[in-house]
Amino acid sequence: MKENESFLYKDARDIYDEIIELVNDAIDFARLISSQKDYSNRAMSFFLLHVFMPQSYAMYVDLLSGNLPICFGELRLMVESLAKSFSADYMWEENKFFGEKLEMLEEYMRKEKKSITNLIGLAENNLGIQGDFSDLWRRLSNEWIHAGGLMKRVVDYVANRQDAPPWGLVIPMRYNQNDLPNINDLRQEIIKFRKILNTIMKEE
Repeated sequence: MKENESFLYKDARDIYDEIIELVNDAIDFARLISSQKDYSNRAMSFFLLHVFMPQSYAMYVDLLSGNLPICFGELRLMVESLAKSFSADYMWEENKFFGEKLEMLEEYMRKEKKSITNLIGLAENNLGIQGDFSDLWRRLSNEWIHAGGLMKRVVDYVANRQDAPPWGLVIPMRYNQNDLPNINDLRQEIIKFRKILNTIMKEE
């Protein structure tokens, strides 16, 4: 992990800085929760404290260990939780415990047969952003989380580089120059996520 930190600092400083900024966002946004009432009534407060904060820190640790697939998985969890938390607050503005709001949202999704993709589309409409949120969700799901996407990543890596990806063997594992494209992909997805989150936080 120390060697990976040195590698990232030297050859992929942008991703290192981007994840530090992600963690800083978590700290800064958590400070906006000003009261017990604000915490208990806002699903977004739940997201900021119990999803965004721990997952951003975890992503930093997983990046250092070479566990890139888990980094993408953590980002996907943040995207889904952000969509649900924002939607729960948007649809039920009255003072309710955030747990009730999230349960009501799950019930709404079951009754209306809404998928998370549908929910993200609704959030995009409510925010006035088109495509960014759902495209991010789709890429993270299809390319890194679903079995087919992950298998394709490994096969393409082996075929193009005549080597196995370190994250496809044992964790922790050292990065090498062949990992830079995937590391940069993670950086680009984090940038997109931070932009969406900042748009939502301006509405809060």
